[in-house]
Amino acid sequence: MTRPYARAMVFLVFACTAALLLISTQVADSDLAVQVRMRFRVATHDLQSDVARTYPSPDASVRNTQPIPKILHHVYLDGLDRLKRAENNEGAKPGQRFPGYNGTWRQSCHTVHDHWQYMFWNNSQAEHLIRTAYPWFLATFQSYNNYVQKGDALRPFLMHAIGGMYLDIDVECFSPTDPLLSGHEVVLQLEDSSPKSLNNAVMASVPGHPFWIKVVQLMLDRGSTANERNIFGLRDLGTVLKTTGPHTFRDAFRDFSKEAGGLQDSWAGDWLIRNTSFHIYPMGQWFEPCKWDDYKCHAQIQAANELPSELVGHHINSGAWLKDLKHRNRQLVAAWLLAGTLCFSCIFSCWKSRHKAVYLR
Repeated sequence: MTRPYARAMVFLVFACTAALLLISTQVADSDLAVQVRMRFRVATHDLQSDVARTYPSPDASVRNTQPIPKILHHVYLDGLDRLKRAENNEGAKPGQRFPGYNGTWRQSCHTVHDHWQYMFWNNSQAEHLIRTAYPWFLATFQSYNNYVQKGDALRPFLMHAIGGMYLDIDVECFSPTDPLLSGHEVVLQLEDSSPKSLNNAVMASVPGHPFWIKVVQLMLDRGSTANERNIFGLRDLGTVLKTTGPHTFRDAFRDFSKEAGGLQDSWAGDWLIRNTSFHIYPMGQWFEPCKWDDYKCHAQIQAANELPSELVGHHINSGAWLKDLKHRNRQLVAAWLLAGTLCFSCIFSCWKSRHKAVYLR
């Protein structure tokens, strides 16, 4: 073997190894899909048995006359200090694509609900709640490889264990929501103009309502696919929506309600479902004035001098989690391109060295 050819082979091995290591660092934050799937096949049956044995069945006819407790929940699993740094963004305004966070939004909800108890949840507090009250879900919770899915998964447990109202941190509050919760046991929000969609950015409930266990059961059923990626290792937006996000809530409500009565046409309105009171606000009321990507509408709401009395706040849809997902996918695509370029360069170098060696003979 000629010396140039030997050098080219060494370079080929080194470059391909480096490229593979680079790609592996981009996907190392996830459990291997096969391992996750096997893990959940073993665990899911036992966890679901614990749910059915320990907590009320969603089929149980219960009538809860207590009001929704005045407790406001905010979740940022990275912790309050990191949230405050992320919120230090005076340029974040509604109407922008991925505007980021503005600390005044979260503070406004705290201010207009100053007569409520306030609870802020980071990752250690979230894991403590699930470990102590719902230990059968801990393995599932810890298996989620990003905070957006963990944050999504925590919400039904907050509603079931404590009750109150959960708001995303990109929700700005204009006035107290107390009158819009009165007389209801579960309050939800349509996600957009679709008559059968649910938003998981805002919700309120009495504690112990069986609807939340239905949501949890669905998360368990879909847990084995929560960390799936495509053949190139890229994350799919639909995976988050389906395994812990709004689609999970939508499908759980459809199953829980069986779409009885007038629910076949639209979910917005007052409903007595399994002897419990639900109210679902349409877009334009409560906290959702616009579709998430209608940036013009979001800007108009922010600039309006007068708003409908049914609109007590504004879900700004900062899209921070989606921005992060797209950023990670772009990093992975760049890694693949770099790996392909390195491998092509190595192959070309080997071919050139070999061709030169043959020519010199």
